[in-house]
Amino acid sequence: MTFPALLRRLLQSHYDSVRAFAKALDIQPSHLSRALSIHGQPFDVRACLRLAELHPDVSLDTILRAADKGDIADALHVLYRGDPPQRLTRDQQDVVDALAQITNPDIRKSIVLLAQLAAQRTNGLPVRPRLVRRG
Repeated sequence: MTFPALLRRLLQSHYDSVRAFAKALDIQPSHLSRALSIHGQPFDVRACLRLAELHPDVSLDTILRAADKGDIADALHVLYRGDPPQRLTRDQQDVVDALAQITNPDIRKSIVLLAQLAAQRTNGLPVRPRLVRRG
């Protein structure tokens, strides 16, 4: 996910306006508007940390990588976890991002079940669906 796309998703789901989002981040609205543009200017590390603090549902790793600060994300990972991070491919990250945008838990569980069934079939394993129970 690109940094502008991440910001747009957070703006649409949590804020009434660019001004309200900028105020929460303690930055100028013009700075946020530039970051939201297609060729947006990503935030510095401090603003990325503030964004992660405001939105704990989005990992700091995801925010830093979207802001083209993957080297800092890698360094933090090694510093605090002691091992190099496992990276997702672009396709894998796209699937994770799309799944994160689905707000209905039943639909999200159904999609995960479909993916598991497809993986089993692809790997030649017998397909035994686990039924998802509601509530």
